[in-house]
Amino acid sequence: IVGHSLGGGVAILLGILLRSKFPSLAERNAIRVHAFAPPPVLDIDGATGCEFFVTSVINNSDIIPRCSVANLAVLMELLRVINDKLGAMGMGLGGPKRAAALLRKLSQGTGGEMIMTWQEVRDLIEESHRKVDLRDAQHLYVGGRVLLIFDSWSTDQTTRSVLTHGTAAPLRLFEVDALKMFADHLTT
Repeated sequence: IVGHSLGGGVAILLGILLRSKFPSLAERNAIRVHAFAPPPVLDIDGATGCEFFVTSVINNSDIIPRCSVANLAVLMELLRVINDKLGAMGMGLGGPKRAAALLRKLSQGTGGEMIMTWQEVRDLIEESHRKVDLRDAQHLYVGGRVLLIFDSWSTDQTTRSVLTHGTAAPLRLFEVDALKMFADHLTT
């Protein structure tokens, strides 16, 4: 069974349904699912429990496999901390003076001083991940083994891949690059 995007999520659910309704298919290992860029459709037990017959392929920073309540909770926590940091520096969207200060800061571009160091950002992401309970019933994940194909952030710009699972940290975060998030979905 093969599907892309919403069809990938349906393929995963159909594979699970067929294996449960027709045990002889499961016994013969006759059903395999290949899902390309599927949305999160399973809880943590379901996502990990189908690893032996489901393979999901995710391209780089594709947004669809990351559209989940869990990821939204992580993003909201990151934004809350950034907003607090901006507020402590007299910047933000809460009034004209704060907004003007924020615009002045943004106008510095890459030449200005960073609001947070990369290490602070990494620590914040890790802390946000720890606060989100993977077993929360509202949190859904991509099913099966996950082949994550991604561009290396190193200077050689090579493409790499890793075989992981739907609850892996790279899938529990939005890469905030609107064009890339959607383009990566369309090119899967």
